[in-house]
Amino acid sequence: MVRQAAIISFKDAVKLCTVWLIFFTLFGSLSAQSDTLSVRVDKNKIYETDTLTLQIEGEVELDLSLGGLLSLGRSDFPAPDTTPLLSQFEILSQNQQYNMRHINGETKAQITWQYTLAPKQTGKLTIPALTLKDDSSEPIAIEVLPGQSKPGDGTPSLAFFETEIDKQTVYLQEQVIFTVRFFHTGNARGDLSQPEHKDIIIELLDENRYNTMRYNINYEVIERKYVLFPQVTGTIIVPKIEFSGQVRNLRRRMEYKRAYSTDQTISVKSIPDTFTGTHWLPLRSLTLKESWDKDPAEITVGDALNRSISLQAIAALGSALPNIPADNNTNLKLYPAPLEKNSTPNPLGAEATAEQNIAVIAVEPGTITLPAIRIPWWDTAQDIEQIAEIPARTIHILPDATQPEPVPTAPVAIQDDIGNDTEKTPQLQTINTNGETVIWQWLSFGLAALWLLTIIAIILIIRNRQNTAPAPTKPVGHNPEWKHVFAAFSAGEKNAISLLIRQLQHENTGGAAATGDLRGQPFINLEWVKRYFDSPELTKLLNAYERELYGVNSKRSIDSQIQLGTNINAVMKRCLKNVSSRTPKTKQSDLPDLYPN
Repeated sequence: MVRQAAIISFKDAVKLCTVWLIFFTLFGSLSAQSDTLSVRVDKNKIYETDTLTLQIEGEVELDLSLGGLLSLGRSDFPAPDTTPLLSQFEILSQNQQYNMRHINGETKAQITWQYTLAPKQTGKLTIPALTLKDDSSEPIAIEVLPGQSKPGDGTPSLAFFETEIDKQTVYLQEQVIFTVRFFHTGNARGDLSQPEHKDIIIELLDENRYNTMRYNINYEVIERKYVLFPQVTGTIIVPKIEFSGQVRNLRRRMEYKRAYSTDQTISVKSIPDTFTGTHWLPLRSLTLKESWDKDPAEITVGDALNRSISLQAIAALGSALPNIPADNNTNLKLYPAPLEKNSTPNPLGAEATAEQNIAVIAVEPGTITLPAIRIPWWDTAQDIEQIAEIPARTIHILPDATQPEPVPTAPVAIQDDIGNDTEKTPQLQTINTNGETVIWQWLSFGLAALWLLTIIAIILIIRNRQNTAPAPTKPVGHNPEWKHVFAAFSAGEKNAISLLIRQLQHENTGGAAATGDLRGQPFINLEWVKRYFDSPELTKLLNAYERELYGVNSKRSIDSQIQLGTNINAVMKRCLKNVSSRTPKTKQSDLPDLYPN
């Protein structure tokens, strides 16, 4: 058994040695000895945007060893020192290939290194002598021409740029349209830069892709249009656009290529001294207009309107438009929404829009005049100042017709009338002494007494009305008109609060408020309604509903408005029941009954 195990071990050892021998014939550690080194380039004359291919070939002898077998890799092969290249060229890519052979007990590797180089400057350049261990190559002269190649030069360009600007001289912040066209022979892969400049606001306006024929070659074109807004005066150079990557050459192989655009220069003028505005606006056109959801010429206290003011400018960005003024006054309460500014492409460049929505509520009767809105701007096409204007508007605010008219009280006038009548009575006694005169005297006395009793009765009624509230014909909140108020709140409508105020004005129902008795007094605005119901919960909900509709930072969510309106209805119905229960009854008269039991 022992001998058999030994024999088996010996056989395995032979097999293992055979396997190692096969591997050693194919791979091994590299020696430091280099036999030959040759260098060549694909072209000696290029444009500064072109690239060239540098190929280096060398042969090295391999020293087989067991230790380097398992760790052998492509990176273990020696490579020439390319550091001297970096002073005049940029290495865009590199590749390595090798071929190994074993002849007469010697193992050698034929290695090819391939580099894609881009020149860093124009003129006479040199690829210096490169070394690989003990061998070195000969220097190679390269001529780099300025600019970029064109098909007419006999060396068709695989990629090139065309650029243009619509204006050479502009005012400060005036729009310039910058057009960039990148031509390539297909399958462009790489980096296409965007223009950047610290003194220019640059926005991409549009991008198109199409094919075109140039010099009998089919090019794919990437066309981009930018709007430029220079922020300083003087001479500004528009930044270059660059491409670095691979494109398909005429042999339909991928090839590295660099290209960049030529310089474009803009002369920027300062703001004209004749401009009268405070906000400089150089534009092609400016439109200012307003609209109302209903005619504001004659409205009533409590009416809610929406005023929309819009700006439309050609050759500007939305951020450049000024804010729209909205001034409050004593007769109107204004709730401006956030100003919405936008920018969109236009055949003439950038189009800027701004819209201001303002909720307007009439709170006091009277006649007011909304001032005119004037925005000066500079017409760049005609080189003159223009004025965009919304004319002044006169608004007549009428008192609410549903507000109860106060009963006229004039005790002084009554006393004067009584005094005048009593003074006339003695004069009637001295006119005549015959029978007819006596009849007229007694008749006058009777009429005067009746008039006096009438005045006394009126005074008593007025005093009694000041201390009592008229009993409503129906319980508070049970009038069929309330269904319109509840429906408006449930739908989240803007006029819900206005309907609530009008309904309470119509009923003029009494109720003790937190700060005093409001019975018989008109409900002028929402603050009176809050005091009337005397409910902190309802006050909080009404404030939230008003902010949701007219607040400056409101998001105007219809779902939240409907939810608030539903909560308001629930709380308001409870408050209406409380108001009905606490409505004071008519005070009992101190006079005895006309028909006592």
